[in-house]
Amino acid sequence: MSGVEGDIGTVAGPRPAGRRLGLRTRVALVGALLSAAIAGSLSLVTVVTVRDYLLDQRETAALAEAAANARTVRDLALTGREATAEILRGLRSEPGSIILVRDGQDWFTSSIGTGPDALPTSLLDALEAQQASRMRFAVAGTPRLAVAFPLPAAGLDYVEVFPLERIDSTLARLGAVLAVGALLVTAVGAGVATWTSRRVLAPLSATSRAAALLAGGDLNARLAPDPDPDLARLVAAFNDMAAGLGARIAREARFSSDVSHELRTPVAAMRAAANVLGRRRDEFSPAASEAFDALSQEIDELDTLVTDLLEMARLDADVEATLTEPVRLAELLERIVERHGQRDLVIECRPEPPDAPDPGRQVVWLDKRRLERVVSNLVRNARIHGGGAVRVAVIGQVPDLRIEVDDAGPGVPLEDRERIFERFARSDDARQRPGSGLGLSIAAEHARHLDGRLEVTDRPGGGARFVLWFRGDRA
Repeated sequence: MSGVEGDIGTVAGPRPAGRRLGLRTRVALVGALLSAAIAGSLSLVTVVTVRDYLLDQRETAALAEAAANARTVRDLALTGREATAEILRGLRSEPGSIILVRDGQDWFTSSIGTGPDALPTSLLDALEAQQASRMRFAVAGTPRLAVAFPLPAAGLDYVEVFPLERIDSTLARLGAVLAVGALLVTAVGAGVATWTSRRVLAPLSATSRAAALLAGGDLNARLAPDPDPDLARLVAAFNDMAAGLGARIAREARFSSDVSHELRTPVAAMRAAANVLGRRRDEFSPAASEAFDALSQEIDELDTLVTDLLEMARLDADVEATLTEPVRLAELLERIVERHGQRDLVIECRPEPPDAPDPGRQVVWLDKRRLERVVSNLVRNARIHGGGAVRVAVIGQVPDLRIEVDDAGPGVPLEDRERIFERFARSDDARQRPGSGLGLSIAAEHARHLDGRLEVTDRPGGGARFVLWFRGDRA
């Protein structure tokens, strides 16, 4: 595998089947639905109650008026002084009501357009049975209330039909008012739920922001004190956790730095001793020469590991300032590949778009040391694990630039392309090759300090392509 100083596989968790609504949105929807349900229920109860009350009052008034008119008709009919038609003309009734009187088989009505055919059959059957009754029905879709009294003493049947349109119109206006009120209550409920959810979730948002800062390396991130006693415990616990985490990381960084510093002296001593022995190598036996070569190689590996550990400790402590200076990228890359023994490798410079200035020859401002460290680690990684760098290119246009380093190795599997940049991540094959397992992780850290990123893809034709995306200000 090419580029083994990094991550070795990613375990992907299950993906959600669909995108869920946020908690605030769900709370707002629940508040709106709850408000709508309450307002709708109250509106329905109000309409039904008012309707029953109005109908009851209307029937009571209609029954009283019909009974009074029926008595008048009976009394006048018993005197025999007036005909039935004349009796009807003399009755007083409310506007819109209709009076019908049956005398034997003949019907007399106060309205030319309404006759007995409009009356319900059940009402007529009750009259035939000499029973008083009242009934609601509809004529051409218009609600009516009919009150019927048999008048056996006078040989008559009395029916009075009352209009109910006013009740329907009143209920319609009431329903419209209640509907508007329900909408307003729903809107207010949604607004209150949204406001409440924001207030309730504000501490969680602050906690998530602080946690993100901690994850990003800001070990000084803390939550502000909260006057609420319940939230104060959460704030105190989080801040204690952050303080403990920062202290532990600081201890580990100091330990790594101290160990690395302590190792430099014996490593330097071993290096000096190896150099002294190397000058007398001609005196060694073949077995001793082989052991000396193995020892020298291990000393080199130990020296590289100590150097990388010291650099990683400095990166973790963030003690190195970013220093920008003018740099010609092509010249810098040429020096790097020459240092790694590939002086014949031509640096490719490709502007994007094609008519843009040459990105390799332009002078840009950036942290030269960090950029050199990233590219050096990539070229070294290609030499150790990828058969050597076969192409180094600077592409783009200031300020958006990228450097590509291609190797001739087997490439990096797709599932390993994220984790190869972790510390000490090495494949089984790479363990047989030199390297500390920190080169790519150090390169990724320097790339982050350059406000860039490092990634690996497939090289056309085979192998791996490491790409450094970064920004360089125009000089």
